[in-house]
Amino acid sequence: MKISLNQLKSYVEINVPVEELCDRMVMAGFEVESIEKQGDNLVNVVVARIAELAPHENSDHLQICQMDIGCDELVQIVTGAQNIKEGDLVPAALNDSHLPCGAHIMSGKLRGVESHGMLCSGEELCLTEADYEGASVYGILILRDEYAPGTDMREVLGLDDYIIDFK
Repeated sequence: MKISLNQLKSYVEINVPVEELCDRMVMAGFEVESIEKQGDNLVNVVVARIAELAPHENSDHLQICQMDIGCDELVQIVTGAQNIKEGDLVPAALNDSHLPCGAHIMSGKLRGVESHGMLCSGEELCLTEADYEGASVYGILILRDEYAPGTDMREVLGLDDYIIDFK
């Protein structure tokens, strides 16, 4: 039987790491087949607010975004997305991030302008409409709820969880 640790916590108070919980369950006679950490394939992707948006001088379709990721300084990301505007909350894959689609994002230059990450679509996050409303929209995923800039996207998507498989 598979159960989410977060679901289990809604029924009983658990104040120990998942490994210790499983050890205690084994000692109580419940065999644990496996522990699966959700969101392992989504690394260094955070909620970002578009603070400023400007056209790229050397492109007719690229835009330069100044992103608020909850730090003291804004992070610059160049994007080709056309469905965004200042104030939008979006998923931002920062330098040295990994996406579920298999992409590894690094800082670089796009047509001579520094870009320290990438704004993500639902497709790049391997999401469907069933996972998150608006995920199938062509372009960048615009988050529908209010989140603090810098919030880990695993938390937003409910992937900050473990699945425990009991025999």
